[in-house]
Amino acid sequence: MPHYLHEEVLYWFDSAEDALTYQPEAIAVIDSDAADWLRSKTPQPTYSAMRRTAYPSVGDQLGALIKGGEELIAMQAIVQAVKDKYPKG
Repeated sequence: MPHYLHEEVLYWFDSAEDALTYQPEAIAVIDSDAADWLRSKTPQPTYSAMRRTAYPSVGDQLGALIKGGEELIAMQAIVQAVKDKYPKG
């Protein structure tokens, strides 16, 4: 299962849903040498993988679109914040 280390937290892709999964109970404290070794062996995720997990659900986005008004404006701000945090390229 593909995985990577980011800010001392281990993440991996769930092959069933192709979604990035974080399970804090599975994280162990490791020394800096082990963290460096693990980081060198793990692939870094693409911006699209990071965005996919950070975006609100499609249902929430559609609900905001249908309701419009303040809810839509708030959802647009959330989506833009994700795009800003994980830019293309």
